[in-house]
Amino acid sequence: MAKYKPFFLNRDSVVDELLVVLSLPTTYGFNELFEVVFARLKARKIKNLAEDKMRLRTYEKLQMLVAAGLVMKNEKRYSGDRPAILNRINRTEASRAFQEERKMVNKEARESLAFSAELPVQPKDHV
Repeated sequence: MAKYKPFFLNRDSVVDELLVVLSLPTTYGFNELFEVVFARLKARKIKNLAEDKMRLRTYEKLQMLVAAGLVMKNEKRYSGDRPAILNRINRTEASRAFQEERKMVNKEARESLAFSAELPVQPKDHV
């Protein structure tokens, strides 16, 4: 069985909700899990919530989490590896905070360049 490369660099609300739900000490069948995740996505007012497409995306993301070792599948029941999930959530939050900080620094740099471009150029006195 081929291992998937980490896909966690992408921000994905489906994966986020799957991890939150699976971090609880409960096992779910896929249909139960999907209903919980879909309700949470609706509550967050995520766009493009066509149920059939979301069901497929949820299943694909769940299989990637199983392949990555964050979720365990026993028969047709799924449960999360809580320490691994919490570690992943912490890394994601740290990465997001870093990206937000970098965006702010880049924005400030662009604004300072725009401000300096707007300053009038003083003519030099020829002596």
